[in-house]
Amino acid sequence: MDAYLASSYTSFHINPETFAQLRDATRDLRSEGVQVDWFLSPLHALHIAAIEAAGLEPAFMTWKRTLSDLAAEI
Repeated sequence: MDAYLASSYTSFHINPETFAQLRDATRDLRSEGVQVDWFLSPLHALHIAAIEAAGLEPAFMTWKRTLSDLAAEI
């Protein structure tokens, strides 16, 4: 698990620009009449355990909340 954490989560950070790009792209597509559906794949329990072990659960919850707020906004 330590090797997985070291390679996958050590540099994780929430980038507000990514959410802005997703919002803008979704709005642009919808304005052209394209149906846009977002889908989040379920995470494996070990993946969640790795997030928790890396101390990133608060950031992960913020990411999910921000994405949910964005979906409600657009």
